[in-house]
Formats: sequence, structure tokens, C-alpha cells
Amino acid sequence: MKIKISIWGGKRQGDAFELPLVEARSNSSFFILEDESIEISFSSDIYYDKISLLLYENEVEPTIIENHNDLWTYKWQPKRLGRFSHECFFHNYYGVAELMLEAQIKDQIKLFNFQPIEVLAKKINAERVEKMLSFLAGIDSEALCSFFRVTRRKAGYKHGDTPAEILLEQIENTTEKTSTLVKKIITRPITKLSTREKYVYPDNSTNVDDLTLSWLCNNADELFETDYIDNAVLEHNNNLYGARKLIEYQATEDSDVYENQVLHGFINTLIQTTSTLLSGFESPERKVYKVNGTPSGYVSFFSQIQKFQKSINERKILKCKSILVNLHSIKRLMTEKIPSKKNIVGIPTFTMKAKKDSLYLSVFKKIVDWYRFGSPDWSVQEELLSIQSIPKLFEYYSLFYIKVVLEKKYISKSTIEPTSESLSFSFNLKKDLKLNLFYEPKYWMAKHPMADLRGLVNTEGWTIYNGKVSKRSSSGRFSNRSPDFVIKISDTFDNEKFIILDAKYTYSDKAFIHYLPDLTLKYLHGLHSISNAQNKIAGLMILNPDEESQVRDFHNSAFDVFSETPAMPFLLCASVAPGDEFIGNNRFEHTLMKILDLTLEQFKKSHEDIYSLRAIRA
Repeated sequence: MKIKISIWGGKRQGDAFELPLVEARSNSSFFILEDESIEISFSSDIYYDKISLLLYENEVEPTIIENHNDLWTYKWQPKRLGRFSHECFFHNYYGVAELMLEAQIKDQIKLFNFQPIEVLAKKINAERVEKMLSFLAGIDSEALCSFFRVTRRKAGYKHGDTPAEILLEQIENTTEKTSTLVKKIITRPITKLSTREKYVYPDNSTNVDDLTLSWLCNNADELFETDYIDNAVLEHNNNLYGARKLIEYQATEDSDVYENQVLHGFINTLIQTTSTLLSGFESPERKVYKVNGTPSGYVSFFSQIQKFQKSINERKILKCKSILVNLHSIKRLMTEKIPSKKNIVGIPTFTMKAKKDSLYLSVFKKIVDWYRFGSPDWSVQEELLSIQSIPKLFEYYSLFYIKVVLEKKYISKSTIEPTSESLSFSFNLKKDLKLNLFYEPKYWMAKHPMADLRGLVNTEGWTIYNGKVSKRSSSGRFSNRSPDFVIKISDTFDNEKFIILDAKYTYSDKAFIHYLPDLTLKYLHGLHSISNAQNKIAGLMILNPDEESQVRDFHNSAFDVFSETPAMPFLLCASVAPGDEFIGNNRFEHTLMKILDLTLEQFKKSHEDIYSLRAIRA
């Protein structure tokens, strides 16, 4: 089974190729230029009641269905633009496209996954990608790690114990504090008294005790007669005897004890873990999908990803090397001052000696804390470096851009909270108000088993397919609406307001002309509270990239969000320029802050009404 791609317009007009199923494991690699118009076709001897082409979240119906000699052909043809050109299916798309077909016969649905195809971008999109990646690279690592941990877990990925980025910070902190403690420990270490044997040439200061005499009895050949008492070590039968050499037993402090063996083992563990991290940052394992050759004037997504990989890891590599220098210095110092023949790793036993010594006790506690972190999890690294499409990258960029704007406005760092079908960044506002920034929440139809009847539900009753109107199913896997981002503001009186935001990687006019009316129907009219018919959605804002930052309000200046009489719910399209955060994107940032203020004013009015009602009842 294959799908055929025919190029209708562009540099390679007239060319065609076929994409096999993923399981066919073809070694061939294919690419599409973002400004090429194409036709996609699929032939089968089976007639499907419904068939759709799926590209991530996009679902496209066929434009033509033909039958020749009992062979059904489904075609997805581009829209005509003027007399001589057609719409580009992959316009403003960049990266790996994973095409799927969803085919339905009665109640049976089949999914066909085809070999990925790379979409090459023009220079302007390549520059945007670089700026968005740079922005994400500067995001607080803990927030980024938490986000990707939750998203990967929700997607069914297995994850390790501690993200590598967080583990590196922990190693740095642990090394710094352990180094300080060890330098103090070696001035008065825990030791044991032991007897040490030493060969000496006897003189007047030599200590001859019972152990020495016992040794001489077994080594009598070392004795010789002497006439000089100063040379004698013993007298027997009135004869003086000297010794060529003898063993002297000395009591000495020995550092080879359990407590120091634990210290040596811990330093070795830190060295091994840091070396592992260094290797991972220098040579991350990732599958790279490449085309053979890139046409002039176009850029491969993966060339930029690899560049980004180097830049995002450069600081971490230097940090690993610096930590290793410090750890090896500590190891040499310990080997010299408190040598040990054995290294003990793992969680230590708190001996009485360790408990009574505050320095050892502090190190032992740090060792216990360390083992709670576990092994490195490379999921964040993998997630960032495996982004395969520019729409998904713009989505991540927009999410964290909004998050940073909220943190600046409310001078508050958010905390991440996983929910049943989403995740949110939570902010505690003043006056018992709480704000949550949700990422991809799902709002199901009321009769769906997954519906949360305490919040919003999808109230749409109809759907359109192939130009025909039919009732919308309330039990299928598509019986929901999932905006990219939702800001929810709630209070202690169970009042709730929602702001819908959606990221569209498209040009400004299309965002306003096409997506604004489409999403207005889906979100402003298609989402409601089941307990309250009144719409709780304050408004909708669409984000798209552009070199020139601008905000288009659906309402005229007398009723826009900055007027004295703003029309609610608001309808906005905001263009943002990646790389101009908090510089050239002031209009977007100010508008976002304004709609938050307008939404909060509604809460103030609700509170006044509640207090007035209470006063009347009293």
C-alpha cells in the first residue's frame, strides 16, 4: 500500500513519487519544498464510507473520489490561487511530516501510517526556527523539565528518575558543598589506632619490647656478638649481642575506616555520574532523519536542530568539565590525607562515630539525598531535539512565552500541576484568586465518559463532512475540543472565567480571515459550563508568527479591549515576532495583560454582587 505525491507547481513541477507504509522500511528518503503545490492520491479496491488525510492535528477530507474498473481513487488536490498557481499544502510547514490515512467502513476504523517525509523551508522560516529554539534554550530548566516530563508521561513514554539538566545542577551543588566539608574533615579525620611494623637499624633510641624480642628469637641470624654496650640490644649469659636490623612496632593513626571508605566511594560515584552526563551532552543519542542533499535556497530542519543541540549543550559540557576538575582535586587530596584501600558506594550506615561528628554527619546526609535523585533521564534533551515540525515548535514557544508574560505581570513564579488530561502552570493571585495556564486541555461532550461535568463541556450538535451536515457523535474519540492553551481564573466562590488562546503557524491575514471565525464557533460557541448556560469564556486570542508584531481586534476602536466600553467576549489575532520578546512584541504583551485585567474586573463585579446580596439578606 502506498500514497502517491504529484508535484503540480514549483521547481520540480511534473515530478512524482510514492510513499510506502512505515512497516515497509524503505531506505529511500523524500522531501517536499514548502512552496511546492502537490496532489496526494490513494488507490484501493475498497470503498470507504469516510477517509481522511491526517497530519498531526489536521484532518483533511479528499477533494475528489473516483472509480475506474472497480478501483477507488481518493485525491487531495490543492486549491487554485488565481489562474496559474495553487495553494501549497505544506506552506509555512517545516520538519518531518508524518502522513496518515484514517479510513472507516461502517463502525470499523483503520489507520495507515506512511513513511515520514521532510519539508524543507525557505530562509525566513529557518530564521524563525532558530529564534524560537534560542528562546526555549533560555527557559528555566526546571520548568522545561517538569513540562516535558508530564507531556511524555501522558503520551505513554517511560521516564527516568531525574532529568539530566536537573541532575547536573544537583551534582554541581553537591560537589561544591562536599568539597568544603572534606577540606575540613581531613584536618581532623575519623581514624583508628593500629600497630605498624618497621625495619630499623638499632641505635640508642630504638625501643626493644617483648614483640621485638619475639621477632629476634625467630630471626637469630640477625644477631652478632659485640664488646661495646652501645651497640648491644640484649645481654645473654654475660655476652652482649647487637642486631644488624630488627622490627620496631609503632602505634599509628589509620584512616582506612568505614566512614572514610564511604567518602571515597561517594566521590568516585560523583565522578562516574558526571562523566556519564558529559558523554551524553557531547554525543546525545537521537535518530536523525535526513534527505540526501538540500536544494539551494532551502534549509533542513535538522541542520538547525544540530546547531541548536550544540549551543544548548555547550554550557552544560563546560560545567561538567569544571565539576570533574574539582572532583579529581578532592580525590587526590583524600588519597594523600585520608587514604583508604576500599570504596563503599550506596546509602551509608550512620555509625556512632559519624553521628557524633557534625562534618561526617553532614556528608552522610548529602549522600542519602543524592541517592534519592537516581539515574539521569534524558527525556528533555530527547524531546527538544526530536521536535519534528515547526507548528509544534511554535506551540511550545507560545506556551512558554505566555507563561513568562504571566510571571512578569504577577511577579510570581508558577508551579506545574498535572491534571487528568492536561497540565497547567498555576499562579496564586491576590484576593483569593487563582490562575491556571492549561496546555492542551480536552473538553468532551457532556455524554462522553471522559467529560468533566464540573467544568466546560463541548456543546456542538452538528458536524460537516464532504459538504454534508450530520449530527455530531458524543461518544467517539473526536468528541471533544482541545484549544492549545486556556487561562482559567477562579475564586473561592466557585466563579470561573476562561481565556482561550491558540497558536497557528500561518500568516496574519489567514489567521484573521480563516481561523478566527472557525475557532469562534468551536470555542466561544462550542464550549459551555453544564451547570450554567451563561458563557464563561471571556474571549479568544489567536497567535501567529510575523516579522511585524501587530494585534487585530475584531471590534472597532470604540469597542476594542483598550476602549472605555470593550465588547465581550473579545476576539483577537496577535502576530508575534520570535526573538523580539519584551522588545518588539509590546503590543501582544500589553494586550494579553489588558484582557487579563478585563477578566479580573468581572470577578470584582461578581464579588460586589455577592456582598450586596448578603447585605440584603442580612
